[in-house]
Amino acid sequence: MAYNLNIPLIFNDVYCMHVRNTQVRHHRFPEIRGEGASIPDAVRHLMTNLTRGLDFVHGEKRRDFERAIAEVRSFHTPRPAPPPRQRSATFVSV
Repeated sequence: MAYNLNIPLIFNDVYCMHVRNTQVRHHRFPEIRGEGASIPDAVRHLMTNLTRGLDFVHGEKRRDFERAIAEVRSFHTPRPAPPPRQRSATFVSV
């Protein structure tokens, strides 16, 4: 899966009881984190936590949350795969 690297997300490797996890957070909201066994799991968890935060914010802060959710969602959405390459057929006459 290819990711858009222009999205402002911060990734860290964290260890808990000698188990490695990936931690991701948005640069505007460093206090809200997502953790998971892989990058897609951590990004899904971050999106869930940001969405939960929408219930408690209003005004300009809500627009910032919505913008952050949109940025995380665009990172999480996989890019379309390139079309398969056509192989040229070479015939050998005998």
